[in-house]
Amino acid sequence: MLSVMLLSAVLCLAVAPAPASAAGTSAGQAVTNQAELRFRLTGASADGLLQASVDTLVDELLDVVVVSDDSGPVPVGSPSQQAVLQYSVTNTGNGNEVFRLVANPSVVGDEFDVTNPSLFFETNGLPGLQTGAGGDTPYTLGSNDPLLAADASLVVYAQVDVPSGLNAADIGLLELRAVASTVISNAGTDDPDAPAFPPVATAYAGAGDALSGPPVNAVVGTTHDSNNLLLRAAGAVQVSDEVLSLTKAAVAISDPSGGTTLVPGSLVTYELAVTVSTGATASDITITDPVPTDLIYQPGSLSVSTLPAGQEIDDDFEPAGVDSTGFDETTGTVRAVLGEVIGDGSTITIRFQAAVR
Repeated sequence: MLSVMLLSAVLCLAVAPAPASAAGTSAGQAVTNQAELRFRLTGASADGLLQASVDTLVDELLDVVVVSDDSGPVPVGSPSQQAVLQYSVTNTGNGNEVFRLVANPSVVGDEFDVTNPSLFFETNGLPGLQTGAGGDTPYTLGSNDPLLAADASLVVYAQVDVPSGLNAADIGLLELRAVASTVISNAGTDDPDAPAFPPVATAYAGAGDALSGPPVNAVVGTTHDSNNLLLRAAGAVQVSDEVLSLTKAAVAISDPSGGTTLVPGSLVTYELAVTVSTGATASDITITDPVPTDLIYQPGSLSVSTLPAGQEIDDDFEPAGVDSTGFDETTGTVRAVLGEVIGDGSTITIRFQAAVR
């Protein structure tokens, strides 16, 4: 009778909002139901009591919710590389379950497809994606599919590239879906749009997560409703003219008398700030700043907070072909070559000093 009751419950839930947490009693747990019959036989001086009980095991409900954690489209350039999107995957079923993750760039309703999607698990405890040694864990489909307990969540990062030739405001979507391995092994597909993908309340005999004892069934939950698939969600990148920003300011003035007036002999400290938006990648960045003829560049005053390997913060451009950051006396221009910058929202600062003639 319990199997019938659970199936009815699933059918009723199909029209209700998706569960935000695990579906009640753990899969495989025994539920004891005891009935009593009290009676008194004719002529007896005391009541009699009969009891009958039955133990039934709770089936596993297969439910998972995927959401995009980004507050809006991530700004990117065209082209750009390794833009980062963030998602959360939560097992809202009532048993332990392994999930396959699939990144799908072919989503209806956008202007372009992102390319080269790769997934990572948040594992090193630092906010945002870090790759390489000590970074977050790369995901390989079928190799390290995540095992999630009931109510457990996992942060997943998607790293994508953006093609060239796009227009400002163009949007590209990346859909992340999570599918229970129990569904895949029984239905033979991880694609919710495939005819073989199971509808809500599909039951797989003996395929559930039993705590102990006899196997239990696995029942497909409401997050698989084709009219409101909660097992997948789309994140977005958007081409922006504001991916790269440059500002310049005179941050300090020191005159010959120790004041801050701008007079002949005053020393002016200039600061240029370059920022690449988080998730965007800008390539071949070169900053040039011609020094006006009424100013004299101060040798050795140049500083750059971040430079590519091989670059030196000096004025001589040596060795030739490698060191291209410094002050060009021939053209009277400060130049800083930053190369490729993967945006994390931080600012690269360029400073130099010039004296008023």
